[in-house]
Amino acid sequence: MKNTVLLILIFPFIVISCTTEGNVADLVTNKKANFKEPKMILLGPENNTNPYDNMGKLHNEILEIYLAANSGSTVIEDIMAQVQSIGLSNTINIVQDCSAPATINIINTILINPQNSGTTIIENSVLTAHAKTKITAFLDSLATIKTNPYKDIYDFVTAYESEVLSNDLLNNEDRRVILTTTSIARYSIYYEKKKDRDWDSSYGNHIGGLVGALDTSLSPVIIALVAGLAENSLVVN
Repeated sequence: MKNTVLLILIFPFIVISCTTEGNVADLVTNKKANFKEPKMILLGPENNTNPYDNMGKLHNEILEIYLAANSGSTVIEDIMAQVQSIGLSNTINIVQDCSAPATINIINTILINPQNSGTTIIENSVLTAHAKTKITAFLDSLATIKTNPYKDIYDFVTAYESEVLSNDLLNNEDRRVILTTTSIARYSIYYEKKKDRDWDSSYGNHIGGLVGALDTSLSPVIIALVAGLAENSLVVN
């Protein structure tokens, strides 16, 4: 009799306990079912505050088409002809002719010694003294952080671009040349880091962009690409 009474008293608590455990399990299951992983924000190379950002975008568009063709050219003139041909397409429409022998010679000089060539090109340019110091510091810094994760490089470049835009010691021509160079470099490094294709962003590639930006009769995109592709192939005529 005592045992029966004890069971009667305990049974409701067992039922309540089981029900509660069941409800908790249901809640956990429902929460898991409704839980959504936060979306990963993929960092791209774009910086819309740079008025010359399109230069870098065109650089990567042409590079993608060139590498997809798997041409394997090892002669600078051939690389130039193919890159120019892509640039002349209706979707890209780069009309500057960069194939003159003098331009090919400049690219060859860059490839022989990119660092020294870059220094000479900057010193002999029409940039103001302050701009020469700024672009030299940028290229030197970029070389030292090239192995860092892309986010670090992106943050460095965009912070530099922001400072250039607000720097009263630079004139409009200084800004155009510098921001064109940084845009191409930012996109070029992105392609190397994120696309996992047969491309190494190089000092010669960056100097090529600078050369093209300094001479308005040339395309900074074309010069940067040809110098970079030739340097990747280790071709010097």
